[in-house]
Amino acid sequence: MKTYKKQLTKKLTTKKGKFSVEEAIALCERGMSLTEAAKLLGVSKQSVSKKLRRYNYSHERLKSFKESKADLLALLQSNILQGVTQEEIKKANLQQKMWAFGVAFDKERLQRDLSTSNVSLFEKIVLNSHTNPRKRYT
Repeated sequence: MKTYKKQLTKKLTTKKGKFSVEEAIALCERGMSLTEAAKLLGVSKQSVSKKLRRYNYSHERLKSFKESKADLLALLQSNILQGVTQEEIKKANLQQKMWAFGVAFDKERLQRDLSTSNVSLFEKIVLNSHTNPRKRYT
């Protein structure tokens, strides 16, 4: 941890007084106190606390969200889909319909643990490279 803190000190204290909420959260998620995070960021404990409060951050809340993110996103998707009417679909132009179709198609395949064409192609390239190594050209 001390080596990590030394590396962070070099990187973060160069921006005296300015830090992102992501930096503060990353430090707190690694188990640092607000005082330790503030010291590494080169700001006061109150500045860190104020920024984290602005984003309603708490370790427990973030952990809970990460654990149930897929379910929350599925619920959001369901609510969005229920709000789309056939009339709205009819009003969409061809480009919008094709884009929506492509996104829905890819997401469905991913949800069913089926590869999309890009993943499938990459898999073929990797498998081919292991079965037929390239010849060295001199």
